[in-house]
Amino acid sequence: RVDGEPSTFVAFATRDHAASDPAEVQRVDAAGGRVRCGSGGEMRVAVNTPAGKWQVAVARALGGSEWRGGGISDAADVTTLRLDESHTFLVLASDGVWGVLDQLAEGSAARSR
Repeated sequence: RVDGEPSTFVAFATRDHAASDPAEVQRVDAAGGRVRCGSGGEMRVAVNTPAGKWQVAVARALGGSEWRGGGISDAADVTTLRLDESHTFLVLASDGVWGVLDQLAEGSAARSR
């Protein structure tokens, strides 16, 4: 809640497909890939390509078919939502946006527009 503004509730309809997500680790392992702890303590998917060895932070990447051998999927995760008059706005954003913005700040910014 921000002073002077109505209460805003922020809810995520999908989950982050990071290499640290237990469901994604299981999916990558089942696809023949490996998830390991990389530099800085961050979980990474190990991918070998003709261009070299990579440690990738995502377990899914649209257009990332060259990483398929490492267990990275290019299959989209789709969610259907029911909206009604109680919903005042909807924010569609990628994990790159949510990785750096605070949920409350994003809700406040959307409400002010």
